[in-house]
Amino acid sequence: MARGPKSHPETGQTRTGQTGTGEAESGPPRWPVPLPLHLGLSNLILASSCAAWPLARNGSIDWKPACRSDAAELLPQLQACPPELLGPAVLEAACARLSQVQAGIERYAGDPPARPAPPGPVVWQAGTTRIHDGAPHLAGRGGAHVLLVPSLINRAHILALGDGHGLVGHLAAAGIRPLLLDWDRPGPEEGGFGIADYVAERVRPALRFAAAQAAHLHTRQVPARWRSAPSRPVVLGYCMGGLLTLGALLGAQAAGEVEDLAAGLALVATPWDFGADPLFSAVGALMLAQEGSMRRWIRSAGGLPPEFLQALFVLRDPALPVRKFSGFAGLPPGSATAGNFLDLEGWANDGVPLAGPAAEECLFDWFGRNAPATDAWQIRGQIMRPEALTLPVFAAIAARDRLVPPVSAEALVGRLAQAATIRVPGGHVGMVAGRGARAGLWQPLAEWVLACCSAA
Repeated sequence: MARGPKSHPETGQTRTGQTGTGEAESGPPRWPVPLPLHLGLSNLILASSCAAWPLARNGSIDWKPACRSDAAELLPQLQACPPELLGPAVLEAACARLSQVQAGIERYAGDPPARPAPPGPVVWQAGTTRIHDGAPHLAGRGGAHVLLVPSLINRAHILALGDGHGLVGHLAAAGIRPLLLDWDRPGPEEGGFGIADYVAERVRPALRFAAAQAAHLHTRQVPARWRSAPSRPVVLGYCMGGLLTLGALLGAQAAGEVEDLAAGLALVATPWDFGADPLFSAVGALMLAQEGSMRRWIRSAGGLPPEFLQALFVLRDPALPVRKFSGFAGLPPGSATAGNFLDLEGWANDGVPLAGPAAEECLFDWFGRNAPATDAWQIRGQIMRPEALTLPVFAAIAARDRLVPPVSAEALVGRLAQAATIRVPGGHVGMVAGRGARAGLWQPLAEWVLACCSAA
């Protein structure tokens, strides 16, 4: 989706009205979320430089292996500089960097991005969950179809972001009809949903709709040259969406209908083993240590606010606010790089609440007890065992993914019988919407979808 006028895609309201919390009524929040954490971490990290230089100067810091050669090269320079000059110089540099961070944040707030328009018309809806047709011109023509299922906690347009409408646009250009599932905010129906409800009441029906669209030509009188068109779609799950789609397909297989619903499954940055990464494991242990009070808080709040999850994401890389906002401050106004930053940052800040029961399962069952990897994750009595899936699978793992560590995603691939795996340069978001996404993910994915649907 390209950046357009600052108006709501459905109501046409401009982005002039802001609530008292800084949340725009018609788009992403004006300020980075959560702003206090961004500012606090920036101050803390830069202040730590002032506290650390005496230790670095006398060689008493136990550097990480990756930093030791640089530290050894720097040490003689630190020791050659008198302390009465070095201390003020470090403080001055820290203050200058903090000013850059603040300038970047204020620049973002001065021109906050609008929420992009959907990539196509709504063709299916249940509650607040909708499917947008990313290539309506391909409807009724046969060919490959793919249902794209993003995470519950972020908006769907990350898969359709940019001048060429991102992954959705690339698939459409390749002759694949992309159907993008958009969760939006939980409504009255979804407010009490757990993971099993999302799988059974949203993903499975959406998949049936996609399968009916792909098979549409087989129910009509059509030219003979079209009668060999693929009749089943591929389903793609991104991040948490991968777990939801896997659950839906395993349930469909147990019911004997998976061969009628899907030609294959594409998993993009999908976590599985929440205990394999040390930080993942630590987060889970901390969740369990405060389980009682956190469950009460989630229930009293009516769900899990997006600010909580945003804080967890930021803490995966505490130096990120310093890097990205100081860098943004130096980008030329109106440049493509600045526009891409605004698009991605707007999406990252525009999270949605997570329904309470689903949030409790994610925090305490997945992160806390590592239910998926220990065969304790069940959906309506069925244990989710990936090795039972008989469909071909395409798995994409990002080499520098901080939100879904490669070791977590690789644990899922290791349990799938038919998995073609690619390792993509970049991180969790960059792999689907960054500069290298086209060559790293979009092209091999499109080729696999076409081959998978042709073989179906």
